[in-house]
Amino acid sequence: DEPYIIYADPPKEKKPRKGGFFKKLLLWFVGAFCLLMLTSVVIAAFFEDEIGAKLIAEINKGIDTELKVGDFSLSLLAGFPNVSAKLEKVSLQGTQEEKLIEAEAVSFEIGLFSLFGSDIKVKSVKISNGALYIKRDRKGRVNYDIAKKGNLSLLISIMNDS
Repeated sequence: DEPYIIYADPPKEKKPRKGGFFKKLLLWFVGAFCLLMLTSVVIAAFFEDEIGAKLIAEINKGIDTELKVGDFSLSLLAGFPNVSAKLEKVSLQGTQEEKLIEAEAVSFEIGLFSLFGSDIKVKSVKISNGALYIKRDRKGRVNYDIAKKGNLSLLISIMNDS
């Protein structure tokens, strides 16, 4: 009788897990993005009124007439990474004491970080369901010349960034 010899297969080498690092990195980015979105919602909820007042005040600083707004809403998610601000029931007087703009809604896209500085950077302006009344009197004066002297750059900046 011969003894049985059992040959065992050599132990297999464990392959390093591919993607372990990338999975962790991906999860970290997803977590950071979710935290950023949550922070955005909290900022919009708590600071909406202050941001609305600051935006309207900034516009009124640059014009000779007054912008009147019925309601203001703010969304940090709709135009991400920019902030979307929506003014509702908007009216603006022209220089000849007649309406210049009347609109159901005026939407602004604003640079997020400019809200925390001294100047707000408006990237685009959209007017919905509105009317623009442009007039010129006999002396050649127009009703849309509402920019304060020295603040013409405000309106030019808005027009160029759109």
